[in-house]
Amino acid sequence: MNGTQNDLKTAILFNDEDLEANKLGRLTEQQRRNMEFEAGQVAVVSTKFAWIAWVLVAVFVFAIFAVGVPAQLGSPTSRPAKDGDPLRWAVLAMGSATLVAALFATFSVFLARNARRNARSDLQVHHVRGTATKSHVPDEFGYVLSIGNCEFVFGDGDDVVYKVFEEGGTYSVHYVFNTTNLIVSAERE
Repeated sequence: MNGTQNDLKTAILFNDEDLEANKLGRLTEQQRRNMEFEAGQVAVVSTKFAWIAWVLVAVFVFAIFAVGVPAQLGSPTSRPAKDGDPLRWAVLAMGSATLVAALFATFSVFLARNARRNARSDLQVHHVRGTATKSHVPDEFGYVLSIGNCEFVFGDGDDVVYKVFEEGGTYSVHYVFNTTNLIVSAERE
């Protein structure tokens, strides 16, 4: 891609109507629906992961109390645990797995709530004009596109949008901000 207006439209997925509305600081109805759809998909997947993680927490807690605690206390049906006993390490491993699953579940709930917040209808379209500066940070986020005083971060899978901007080219970029800057339309000047 060489950064033409059609390349920008194809990569960012906007049309002339979107661009005109974005210049006025608004999203079009289609852009809102697209953001709501994407946020809904993230929210559903995150919620499913949260449920799976909480089920794992319940299973691990049950295993600790049904198997591990009686063994540690020396119940009549099992022998008391001794230092270095593999059962003691199994209980510690289950406790650690419970903690990890609980943290994962909490993070998944956070992602779902954040995705829903990203789709809210009052997102304002901002504008920045400037020269494109590009950098690749392979072990951190992926790609960073700087235009004017704004940075746009792209993961390794989102590099199509990143690549359409030419280093040193001057652009007017329309974006929304919630937890990160999201480009909704752009023009090459």
